[in-house]
Amino acid sequence: ECVFINLARRVDRRERLQSQLDKIGLKCKRIEACDAMVWGQAPVEACRDSHLNALDSLKRSGAPYGLVLEDDAIWTQDVSVVKESLARLTSGMRDHPMILAACQEMRPTGAPALQQPG
Repeated sequence: ECVFINLARRVDRRERLQSQLDKIGLKCKRIEACDAMVWGQAPVEACRDSHLNALDSLKRSGAPYGLVLEDDAIWTQDVSVVKESLARLTSGMRDHPMILAACQEMRPTGAPALQQPG
């Protein structure tokens, strides 16, 4: 199961990520991000709530594991490298069903690099 977090007002990011996902043939469900401006929250609280909502969605799906992306993720490697890296992650998820990856080149060993768009 794959989900991505996206603010309703950031159609540009949704379209950019969808293009990235299409390149590797990965289908992901959009999870609407909690908008700090709309809800009057601190940005860090809205971000936390968005990620908790994404994890809750994965739990409700019944999938044995899942992938949560933010809408600003982009692949910095060739498509074949990304596909191979995701396949390696999938096999390891049976024993370790949660892998946390951060942007800005911090990633688990063998995971595809993600970067913030410039």
